[in-house]
Amino acid sequence: MFHGYGWGCNQVQQLSLIENENQENQNQEETILTNISSPNPLPLFHNENIVYVCAGEEKTCFVASNNDIFVYGKDITKHLKHSLDREDEMIISASNGQNHFIFRSASGLVFGYESNFNYELGFDNSVLYTVEKPTPIPFFEENNLIIKNAVCGAESSYFVTNQGELYVCGTNLYGQLGTGNTNTEMVPSIAQIDVARVFSGSESYHHFYMTGDKKLFACGYGKYGQLGLGSKGNQKKPGELKNFREKTIQDISCGYRHSLILIEGKVYSCGASDYNGQGQSSHCTKFKIIQELISQTIVQICAGKNHSLVVTSEGVLYTFGSNSHQQLGLKEKSKNQLPFQPLPVRINLPDLSNVKASDIGLACGATTSFIWNSDFNSLLKDFQVLYESQEFCDLKIKNNKIKLNSSLLEARIHQPVTESIITELENFSLEELKIFVEWVYLDTPPAKSLMRRFTKALKLKKASKLQSDIRYLFRDNDSKDFSLIVGEERKVKVHKLILLVRTKKFAKRLSADYTIDKYDIQKENFSFSAIRGFVEYLYTDDLDGINEPTEEIKTELKTVKRKFGLSKFSNFDRKIVTM
Repeated sequence: MFHGYGWGCNQVQQLSLIENENQENQNQEETILTNISSPNPLPLFHNENIVYVCAGEEKTCFVASNNDIFVYGKDITKHLKHSLDREDEMIISASNGQNHFIFRSASGLVFGYESNFNYELGFDNSVLYTVEKPTPIPFFEENNLIIKNAVCGAESSYFVTNQGELYVCGTNLYGQLGTGNTNTEMVPSIAQIDVARVFSGSESYHHFYMTGDKKLFACGYGKYGQLGLGSKGNQKKPGELKNFREKTIQDISCGYRHSLILIEGKVYSCGASDYNGQGQSSHCTKFKIIQELISQTIVQICAGKNHSLVVTSEGVLYTFGSNSHQQLGLKEKSKNQLPFQPLPVRINLPDLSNVKASDIGLACGATTSFIWNSDFNSLLKDFQVLYESQEFCDLKIKNNKIKLNSSLLEARIHQPVTESIITELENFSLEELKIFVEWVYLDTPPAKSLMRRFTKALKLKKASKLQSDIRYLFRDNDSKDFSLIVGEERKVKVHKLILLVRTKKFAKRLSADYTIDKYDIQKENFSFSAIRGFVEYLYTDDLDGINEPTEEIKTELKTVKRKFGLSKFSNFDRKIVTM
């Protein structure tokens, strides 16, 4: 089950790796893991549904699906935890500079956090040098401006309104704000109009923006050709990259001395090579396709200060650039290994091919790297919790040493659990059955030879995935054993197993009395559509079955969720926002 990995510099715990963080003996000295040379599973992703990672120079913010923000890094003991003080807001994008962070909500409100020393958050820094918790940026709220795109440069910020106005603030030493001068902007001010999208990077003193008619412009620090304009030098006024007119630009990511652009699955780069994550064998002042990746279809790109990450459509990760703190994830460091890798190198990771491209997250700090499943199925996490708790196991074999939930087993093997099935399972060793149980609950695949034996013994047509098995249950009305009474002669049928695993309310009710088979919710006045949509989410982690997601139905769904309760891993609220 792919969650999240980090590697590179951890000298101030910016990867969130603290070896003894959960120690029982609080007096025991903590062990700080320094440079991590290969992708390392991050426990935080196991414990929380992390959807965004913002990697600054020495601090990292991890945003969970429930809006919790975890902060690790310099001057922090273990970690900080923040929540938005606006309960009705949902974070749908996050960005960071060297030392500042910006979070954008679904309503278009933007929250600033951490450094405002260079006015990069647009606060009056005579009052606030540091914003100690995520706080709405006053300028936009006071002027009722709705922000649809917000990104950070190293010491500056860029905001695009729903009217296409580009507001900028922060330091402007190299002309990176595109205002035609080098004056610092202390509060957000309009730099351009008719802007569709803006791009920059956490260590970048330059930015790109795309207009409504698909023209691409760049400005700022250009000493190494990282603007792609064909020359070396700073650009105070935006210059157009005419070669990209009418091109379908998927993404742009900026490093300190290099830039990447993703167009129709191909990666182009410009700027300094060698240490600088540009992926070419030589410097270039115009965007040039990375030859080593030309046979691949690239779906995600990310530029750090001097290194870069890209992911292919087949779930393969490539890294290149500086490896000063092991941020490329090359694992073994030989005597002959260079402190940089100018051309892309494949990095071994768990299989990502079954993860949707849009759900893979990449982040680079100055010397850190992260990859994660930004929308992993919370259903799988809930079954993982059930597995770890060992609760509700009514099937016991091998002298009670192996315990299973029979309803879940039936869903996985697509047949009733009979005495003959139990007899077949008894023929396997204790260790083999432990592996089998992990497959049932966690979808962890056994070795092929062992899976073939299980398939033959249990007469399985085909070993399937847990997620698809649970989705199949949603369509299998005949086996549903519980009814939610919505109105006279109107009911939504569901499996007790699903209610038990996924909802807090019915976990309590069914644990106390598993024989109950219905629950009347007529007095709540919920619509049939809302209850059916909620139940479908319990099986699929999606709300695709709601054909007309009006504001009324969204509000009703939120009320249903509060009534029944979901686990902390739930992405239900986020699904409502993105309907």
